[in-house]
Amino acid sequence: MFSIQKKIYKFVVVFVLFLAESVSSSLSGVLIVVGPPGSGKGHLASFFVCNYQCGHISAGDLLREEVNKKTSIGIAIEDIITQGKPVANEVMHTLLQAKVIEQKERHGLFIIDGFGGQSNEDAPFLQNLLEREGLSNRTIAVFLESADEECQRRMEGRLICNTCARIYNTNTFPSEKEGFCDVCNERLIQRPQDTRETIQGRIVRYKTIMESNYSQFSRIFPYVRFDVDQGECIDFYRKLATAIQHLPEPTDPDFIKSPGEE
Repeated sequence: MFSIQKKIYKFVVVFVLFLAESVSSSLSGVLIVVGPPGSGKGHLASFFVCNYQCGHISAGDLLREEVNKKTSIGIAIEDIITQGKPVANEVMHTLLQAKVIEQKERHGLFIIDGFGGQSNEDAPFLQNLLEREGLSNRTIAVFLESADEECQRRMEGRLICNTCARIYNTNTFPSEKEGFCDVCNERLIQRPQDTRETIQGRIVRYKTIMESNYSQFSRIFPYVRFDVDQGECIDFYRKLATAIQHLPEPTDPDFIKSPGEE
């Protein structure tokens, strides 16, 4: 009897894993995730990477990678990104283009996180890039919204593992062992751009410059807005995963808005 139950259990496990793999592999397209600093762009990306085996392009990580590798670009921009200031468009566009081509070859679905707010040239550049790569008709822009004080609170508590890049938060997602990574047990650090003064400057810059640049995406791609302070994030992520399966013709117009629609 026990042997039969064990076989049934193994069958159920294998079947569930098969279904999960089938769902994961069926997702294809691009999610452009934008929002104020601290609104949860990285959290959304982590959910999709873990559950749907998708790729992730973080604009900030692209720059930090150059700095950590001490490339010629990294050396030139190190002081700029430490102060939370924007780099030249040419630098960001060159790095992003190479990464998009790489991710397209490796993943059916990938997320572009935090790109598009530096200048009014960013959105048209990305639109042209995705069109050339045959991805524009399977792209959704995701606008995350959050109050300034909540963004400030989240970022002040943010810590990162300098070894595996896993992100924690003392307010919302603490590590099991205080100050150390759950994955590799390395000490967690606070990034220079997550100090109170730098955070306040980044929020002001988002409101005065970046928000209007990001708004261009809602005129180019189907899009969805989500208030992270009011809704249940995981429910939203799952609904978003379902929506992208139905592109290029979303089946839920109350959830996914057409370009230019308000």
